[in-house]
Amino acid sequence: MATKHTYLFYDKNSRKAFIAKNVQGTYKNNPELIKELAKHDISDASLKNSDVSVIKANGNYFQAPHQIMIELTKKCNFKCIYCCIDCEHNAHNDDLTHEEFMRLIKDIVKLKPNIVTFTGGEPFLREVIHNDLFDAMEILTNNGINCEMFTNGSLISRYADRIEKLNIHNLKVSIDTTIESEAQKINQVIAQLENVKKGIEVLTKNHISFSVNAVILKHNSDNIDKLMGYLSKQSIRNLFFIRALPYGSGERIQQNLLTNTEWEQFVDRISGLSNTYGFNMIDSGAQSCPRSNIFNTCATCKAGISFMLINQKGDVYPCGFSASKSMGNVKQKPVNEIWKDAVWKECRCNGVTCTTKRKDVITLKKV
Repeated sequence: MATKHTYLFYDKNSRKAFIAKNVQGTYKNNPELIKELAKHDISDASLKNSDVSVIKANGNYFQAPHQIMIELTKKCNFKCIYCCIDCEHNAHNDDLTHEEFMRLIKDIVKLKPNIVTFTGGEPFLREVIHNDLFDAMEILTNNGINCEMFTNGSLISRYADRIEKLNIHNLKVSIDTTIESEAQKINQVIAQLENVKKGIEVLTKNHISFSVNAVILKHNSDNIDKLMGYLSKQSIRNLFFIRALPYGSGERIQQNLLTNTEWEQFVDRISGLSNTYGFNMIDSGAQSCPRSNIFNTCATCKAGISFMLINQKGDVYPCGFSASKSMGNVKQKPVNEIWKDAVWKECRCNGVTCTTKRKDVITLKKV
C-alpha cells in the first residue's frame, strides 16, 4: 500500500497556496490531485515549469514549529553599530512580565517544538531583572525541548554554574575582535571586551562547549587572525563569520560594510587561515534569503512553516526579518492557537514580505 503524504503547494506567481492531505504516493502523475489543484488556480503547467514550490510534510510537521525564537528584551549593555534589532541601553520596559513569560513557557511545552532560541537584546539581562530565565530553560529541557541562546558574553561568568547544570543545547557567544580599540568602535562600550573574554574562558575552564558569532565589517576584517588564534585555545565547537547586513543599524553604516569583492577576498583569506588555527571550513558562505515571499527564491525558508518568532512584547511573527504584520500576541491568545490559526492562514497562504536582501555566513568547525 502506497504511503500517504501531506503536501503544501505554493504558486510563486499567483501567490495561491493549497494543502493536500492523504495523497497516496507522489503528487506527480496524480490526475485527481491535478484537478483539485486546478480548482485552487495551481495549474499542471506551473508545476512542470517549477513555478510552484512543493513541500512534503508528514506526521506533525505542520502541527508545531521546529524552532521558536524568543526576543526576551530589547535592553542591551552593548550598542553594536551593526545591530539588526536596534537594541538600546535604555530600552522601554515593555518586556513580558514574569507571569506572562512563564505562561508562555508552559504553552510552548504543550506545543512541543524541537528548539527554543533565546535572544535579545542581551538575554541574561532578563535574568538580572526578572530572575526567571533559568527557571524557564529548566522547564523546557526537563520536557525534552532543546534550548539555544545568543549572548554578547559579558555576563556569562556570573552564571557559569547554572549554564553548566542546564546543559544548554547550543550557546552562541558574540565576539567580533580581541582588540579593545576595535571592540569600542564596534560595540560602542568601554572595557566590556575583557568581560566577554572572561566569560569565554570560564566556559572553557568548566568544559562547556559553545559556538561563536563574529560579525565582519571593515573595522575588524584585517585582524581576524588574532580572533581565530584566541578562539582556537577555547572550548569552541563552531565559529560563524557573518557579513554585516544593511538592516537595522546596518542601514546607517553603509560605508563600513564590506563590498562584494572585499567579502570574497575575506572568504579566501579564511580558507587559508582555517587549518592554521585548527578549524575546518565547512561552508564558504553565500546564503540567500527570499525577497518577496516565503517560497520565492529559496525553498528552504521555513518562515511560518517550521519557525516562529516572539518579540519582547509578545507579538508573534513568522520571521525575524519579515515586514509582515504580527500574527497575534501571546498575551491575548496561547501560542499554540496562534500557530494553528493566524500563522497558518495568513503567512503560509499569502507569503511573507522579506526586508533582508542577503545573509552571508562562513561556517567553521573546530577540529
